[in-house]
Amino acid sequence: MCSNDKDYSNYSGNNNPDKKNQSKPEDAKTNEKNSIESAQALIKADDRQTENNINLDNNKHQVWLNRGNKLRELGYNKAAITSYNKAITTEPNDFWAWYQLGNTLQELGLYSRAIDSFDKAIAIKPNDYWAWYNRGCIALEDLNNYEEALISFTEAIKIRPNDYWAWFMQANTLRYLKRYTEALECYERLLANKPNDYNTWLYRGNTLYQLGNLSAALASYDKAINCPENDYQAWYRRGEIFCNLGYYQEAIESFEQALAMEPDDDYIWYNKACCYARQGNIEQTINHLKKALEINPSEYQKLAIIETDFAQIRKSPKFHSLIKQFAF
Repeated sequence: MCSNDKDYSNYSGNNNPDKKNQSKPEDAKTNEKNSIESAQALIKADDRQTENNINLDNNKHQVWLNRGNKLRELGYNKAAITSYNKAITTEPNDFWAWYQLGNTLQELGLYSRAIDSFDKAIAIKPNDYWAWYNRGCIALEDLNNYEEALISFTEAIKIRPNDYWAWFMQANTLRYLKRYTEALECYERLLANKPNDYNTWLYRGNTLYQLGNLSAALASYDKAINCPENDYQAWYRRGEIFCNLGYYQEAIESFEQALAMEPDDDYIWYNKACCYARQGNIEQTINHLKKALEINPSEYQKLAIIETDFAQIRKSPKFHSLIKQFAF
């Protein structure tokens, strides 16, 4: 297959927990119950203290805001939202209440409501960098609303013209909008100030890949690999390009480097199998395809049956046996 269908731009790999360190189900239920009871007791006690403070303090919205901040810090987000809403009720133009409400709603996965809260905060304080930036991150990463994300990051850049992250996120947004030339201009600007930044070289390569400029993309991935801080993604993309260009040994070597960093990535195992299949190496194809199937059988059992790269080995008894082994 060796395609760029899978977007690794925000991909962090699989984090498999160590089963030896997992608690027993009954222990987990007990811990959860104790945690809930502790949280409820804390909130009730805090309710009483808050009411006392409100009776003594004319600045009621600040008391509710402080309570919300404390509850959010402790991880009690739903209770924090109640406090922020009470702060807003007593002082509708409190920027910090709207801003913190937006952050808390985002953490709970209530993304549209979070955007609304940041809009309220921005209406009160239109030159706040973080309100615009956080709004953009939600629009880009959680809602896939790229136009709104672009508006947000553009405003953030106006406030902080030299901010790395605002430019970086704007570049990524432009890439999702398929405005590749503009995205490349943003990445070039970033590299002028941070020439050894791995992520910028990586995403610059992804953009060039999307444009079909494989040689320039390959050069960008090579730069990424040589950065002090790097990960498997540049090696993986490098392998894809070599595979598509027919340099299978170079592709396999790149995939091996990627797997050394991310050994449980099924997609890399699968594409490495495709490389071996194109070389007619049935044994290695079966071995690597088996690994991909062990990690993600539902994905690759059906895909392997129609994969054009496996056309030459599809009649092999070993191939049929492997597919049957993982059939549902």
